[in-house]
Amino acid sequence: MVAFASFAARLFVFVSPTDATVSEAEFASTVVAAKQADDSHIKYMPTTCNGHGVVVLQSGTIYHSRVGHSFPKRCKRLHGNGSAVLVNTSQGSLSFLSAHIVLSGSLRFVGAQQRCMVTRGDVQISGDANVLFEKCNGGGMHAGGQVAISGRARVLFLECHSNSSGGGFFAQSSNVYGKATVVFDRCTTQADGGGFAVQRGSFVSGKARVHFNGCECYSRGGGFFAELRSVTFGFAEVSFQSCKSKMGWGGGVFVGKVSLVPGGGIAWIAGNASVSFKNCTSRLHGGGIATRQSVVVTGRSSVTFFGCRSFNASGGGFATLHSIAWGNSSISFAHCHSGQGGGGFVANTSLISRWSSLEFERCKSEGSGGGIQVRNSIISGHATLRFINCSAKWRGGSFYTFGSQAVNESAVLEIVNSSSGELGGGLFVGNCSFSNTVTLMFEGCRSSEGHGIYSRNRIIIGDSVNCSFPKQTKLFVAEQNIRIGILPEVHKFDNLLAKSNRGVVEFQLDESSIFLKSPRRCPPGTSPKATINLDNEVVWGLDYQKVCIECPPGTISLHSIVVPRNGTFPGCRPCARLGDKAGHAVITCENNVAVAPSGVMLRLSNSSTPEVFRCANINTCVGARSLGTYLDGSSVIQDPPMCESGYIPRSKGCTSCAMPRYGRSATDPFVCNRCSAKEFAWTGPVVFLLKPMALLVYGMTTSHSSRKQGEARLAGTLLKMTLSYSTITLLVVDAVSSSPKFHEQSAYWAETGAAIMKSYDIVSTASKAPMYVSSLDCLAGHTLTTTENLVFVLSVPGIGLIVIVLWCLAEMMFASDDSFLDKFLRYFVVWQNQFYPGIVAAFAAFLPCVSLQDDLWLEAFMLERECQNGFPSLPSLLCSAVGVASCFLTGPVLWYWLLASKDFSYRDRWVFLTDSYDDDYAYWESLVLARKMALAFLAAKIPVSYAPERFLAWTLAVVVIALYFQIKVHPYREERFPVLFFQYDINRLERDLIFSGTMCLIIGGGILSRWWNEPLLYFYLGLLLLMCALVPACLVLSKKLIESYSSIFHQKIQSFYEPQDSAEQTPLSGSIELGVG
Repeated sequence: MVAFASFAARLFVFVSPTDATVSEAEFASTVVAAKQADDSHIKYMPTTCNGHGVVVLQSGTIYHSRVGHSFPKRCKRLHGNGSAVLVNTSQGSLSFLSAHIVLSGSLRFVGAQQRCMVTRGDVQISGDANVLFEKCNGGGMHAGGQVAISGRARVLFLECHSNSSGGGFFAQSSNVYGKATVVFDRCTTQADGGGFAVQRGSFVSGKARVHFNGCECYSRGGGFFAELRSVTFGFAEVSFQSCKSKMGWGGGVFVGKVSLVPGGGIAWIAGNASVSFKNCTSRLHGGGIATRQSVVVTGRSSVTFFGCRSFNASGGGFATLHSIAWGNSSISFAHCHSGQGGGGFVANTSLISRWSSLEFERCKSEGSGGGIQVRNSIISGHATLRFINCSAKWRGGSFYTFGSQAVNESAVLEIVNSSSGELGGGLFVGNCSFSNTVTLMFEGCRSSEGHGIYSRNRIIIGDSVNCSFPKQTKLFVAEQNIRIGILPEVHKFDNLLAKSNRGVVEFQLDESSIFLKSPRRCPPGTSPKATINLDNEVVWGLDYQKVCIECPPGTISLHSIVVPRNGTFPGCRPCARLGDKAGHAVITCENNVAVAPSGVMLRLSNSSTPEVFRCANINTCVGARSLGTYLDGSSVIQDPPMCESGYIPRSKGCTSCAMPRYGRSATDPFVCNRCSAKEFAWTGPVVFLLKPMALLVYGMTTSHSSRKQGEARLAGTLLKMTLSYSTITLLVVDAVSSSPKFHEQSAYWAETGAAIMKSYDIVSTASKAPMYVSSLDCLAGHTLTTTENLVFVLSVPGIGLIVIVLWCLAEMMFASDDSFLDKFLRYFVVWQNQFYPGIVAAFAAFLPCVSLQDDLWLEAFMLERECQNGFPSLPSLLCSAVGVASCFLTGPVLWYWLLASKDFSYRDRWVFLTDSYDDDYAYWESLVLARKMALAFLAAKIPVSYAPERFLAWTLAVVVIALYFQIKVHPYREERFPVLFFQYDINRLERDLIFSGTMCLIIGGGILSRWWNEPLLYFYLGLLLLMCALVPACLVLSKKLIESYSSIFHQKIQSFYEPQDSAEQTPLSGSIELGVG
């Protein structure tokens, strides 16, 4: 108090017009002399003002007001020269009728039974004004508008008292800014606002300073009271010392009405403002601050509470509905005390974020929450919350949250030497979670139960939480589940102590933790004997000093420990449930080794059990493969490897090829072929590029519009039928060869053959790399994505278009029978017929999604990308749909429209497509192209190794439709072909070949169908039937092809020696049907 009085004396030095100073002692003696003097020695206040509306008071003069003294409206300024003193000895107040009054110069208002000054409007004190209100018994000032104090003005309210609101002054609002200084010293009121009271809001900004010392109120706001809001920002400084609310709320500040007003009841502290509360007290809530809505601290502002107390209620520092700390703000509580909850503060919700800092030291609560009591709390964004030596009589020595608490985003929570009488020495919460690189520290906390945290429901501590619990015991207690993630520091103490009364406690341990390497810990394949039970003899956490027991048969524990509520073997999991997500596969375990059945693969995971996947290609996972760990934890058992040779052992479901030695097949993403040897690496690019270019050039040379005759027409048609038939049969052979039985029998016969060759000293070359393999991955040197695969596939047709353009230009230079456009369109049709099936397959590769687990779908040709509920992603779906639709519209659909129209010009231009067909079916080649594209689409959309039965079923549907139309239509013009044999015409041959292909598909489906424990005789019988369907057709086609081309060869030799007018051309047209395989 003495220090504060000396500060006020130094602050309020009044300057006379001659710059002579008057000390506080001289001023006091002047006031006493005025009170003792006769009326003849006292000058009355002027009754009017000069022409400028200014009431001028003389220096060194003592004035007093008459009863009910009032200045007219035209008087707008009261100016004191030097040290003018207004002593109100009567019962009247100095009153102004003007809407705006300015106080300037040096003025002192002393003593009144009512307020010293009353005005209807605003009061402005600015410039270098010095104004003192001393011992105004009715209050210092009453303003009907705003009180604005700015500039370098200095205003002191000294020992003013009022029976109504506002001991220092009452106004509609107040605004202190600039470098103004306002001091309220020992002002009191019997209502609200010991220093001042405003109906709307109080604003302090700039570098202004406002100080409250020893102010008191009976009801609300010992320092000041504001009904709407209080805002402090800029570099303002506000301090409250020893302020008091005798019977109400807010020892320093109260903001808000009795009833809640939208947007009202907010105390806002922002910018670089500094607010301090020292030894402020209240009978009810909020020893320092009490608000109806919110306390918001943001920017780089600083708020301190020291020795504040609420005697009979909550919130020793402050009490509010919402508490928000934001930005780089700092709030500290020291030696705060509450009679109920929240020794530091109490709120409904609390948000602490964005590098803000809250610190509580030696705070105490007679109820719950020695530092904080809230309903819900969020701590995030690098915020720091620190409690030191806090205590609560009931629950939550530092923090009490009866709702939920979330701590995340690199926040720091430190609790040191905290205690509570009942539950939760550090925290008592409803639910709490810690995640996202949070730093969590408990040290020296104690309580009857849950020294660190007690939760009414759950406690979740994530994997990325940095924890420090030195010398801490019985740390976590929850009514429900507790989950503690990977804690790198877990090896620093023997007991990670947690207990769940009705739920489960889970611990997850890092593989690199010393915990796993310590001889005191239970190694893989064993389980701690201690468990967490519900009986009175509670075993806290894991007592690793006790004997570890081995996992019983049928269970497994690889390298992590899961502690359930009850049970004899908490670290071991039953193997019978491991395959639930992989089609309920049956996994067996023995000696801590899991054995995978056929079609299933296992791999190590971060949990105590392995991951289980279905294999996309059942032949890559033949079963009886083991995965586990030795009982001493020295190494991992995986013998033989989970996947067949050529596949990456740890890939999900053995789906990735072991590049660079193995690459995916061109037709199946789950079949890995051996790449070419290094000495034959050149064969890949050569075959990939030259083969289609040679076929394209040959097709262009045979696509001229002259009509073919006799054996030439027959040879071309037979060759086209052969390639079409081989397309269907190769699809069947690929599907059958992907069956498990075929794979098993081929391996058996390969071993048998190798044994026979070895007995005769014959060197086998089966294991050597081939000269050429059809794999784009081998060609590229890495596993292609679907987009890269599409680019590779489209590159060859792109080069083909360049070849067509160059070919047309060359023909125009040497032979100009047709126009450039006619030549280009003719060759473009040949180009479409050759490349469109492959392009459709490349676009269809975006579509297939395969399931390796019940909740895991992957794109077949790009396993890094997941499918949503079995459907490809939207970009993949759009790309495939646009590409496939464009090929069908510009290919078969356009051909059909042009060739089926009444305009015969395109038939004449493309006679190589229509020459073999009846005039009514000149469009038939468009249907053949549609069939080829459909088969290519199915081969890419349905991987044969993943779903061979479905692939054969859809292929059969396409072939059956083709067979139906062949039987119904008979498209070939038979009189243009010579008789084959025994009146066997060309239409019947096409029909029988398609029928043979249909039978192959049906027999292949029968071979692939599953029959439990079926004898091998039926498998070989199915293969025999398949050969019976294939061999006769192949022999007939081969015989007729040899005869036709022999006849053509003899005709060519004869025509060489005997020239003819028109030479027949060999009819290998662009409509040759290329195999999908």
